[in-house]
Amino acid sequence: MTVGCSFNPPADPEALKQVQENNDWDIPKDYEAFLLQHNGAQLLQAYLGDMNIGGGLILFSLDEVIQAHQNLSMDHMFYPIGMVSEEYLMVKNNKNTPNYLYIEYLDPAPLNMNLELFVDRYIVSSGDIFWEWPRLDAINYYKFYSTFK
Repeated sequence: MTVGCSFNPPADPEALKQVQENNDWDIPKDYEAFLLQHNGAQLLQAYLGDMNIGGGLILFSLDEVIQAHQNLSMDHMFYPIGMVSEEYLMVKNNKNTPNYLYIEYLDPAPLNMNLELFVDRYIVSSGDIFWEWPRLDAINYYKFYSTFK
């Protein structure tokens, strides 16, 4: 099995502006910068030979964001920007917080980060579901998971 990444061509700035206006969405600056460089991407997708067997992180194009939002019959509060581990990656439509990223559309759970931080951690963790790792400090780590006393 091999792993690969693919990136779409940039989004049209005018199309991005229209999506924001037509849907009354606040598109965060880091997500906007991503779209203006790559209108969607597939990161750490698994391949057997030439066949893509999935997995990884899928970041939607603008058209896919709109289509997924409509298909999920979502309200104005959230919009989906991708999929990871068979769950939707969501933006909470609130320009007052830099921690706008949520996961799962039926019961959105905050990830307490933005897209830039999420992608960075996703790549560093080699596609592992790092957001479910226990959040331990050094004291608790040694107390619960180590032989060091």
